[in-house]
Amino acid sequence: MLAKLARVILAFATFPLVGAYGLRWVGSFVSQIIGVTGVVAHPALALDIIGGLVGLLLGLILAVQIVGCCVQPETSPVRPVGDTILIILGLTLVLDVALAKVFGGMEWLRWLPAGSLVVWAGAAAATASLHRLRRSRRMASSGDDLPPPYPPPLPPSEPYPRP
Repeated sequence: MLAKLARVILAFATFPLVGAYGLRWVGSFVSQIIGVTGVVAHPALALDIIGGLVGLLLGLILAVQIVGCCVQPETSPVRPVGDTILIILGLTLVLDVALAKVFGGMEWLRWLPAGSLVVWAGAAAATASLHRLRRSRRMASSGDDLPPPYPPPLPPSEPYPRP
């Protein structure tokens, strides 16, 4: 029970936070690109905040999907993959916080959100694929959408009748 609770907490802490961090960077980057082109953007159009909120919302959706995969029985093939995704996202979050604390003002840290976004996007794609696999295995085990069995093969026939 404690392990399942830890997985739920890890999922709802990592997916939304890393997603909001990465997509906030995307919004800020797009805002800078728009500023470089000379187009005056409306001040209420804070793309970094919008990107952060979108990342938070998508992270919550993905957290629900990965929790469904991680609370499966030990014999399920989706559980170890879900655990691995959570470990990768947890390490990414810890690495983001630790690098920002240790190397506070370094120039190369400006690319840290982009790297985190790449990891988050890969984990999101893996989570979506894993969720589809879990759903298809659940349907196959219930027998609802199984195709009808193939008919038995016919014996080979001769191409021309024998005289």
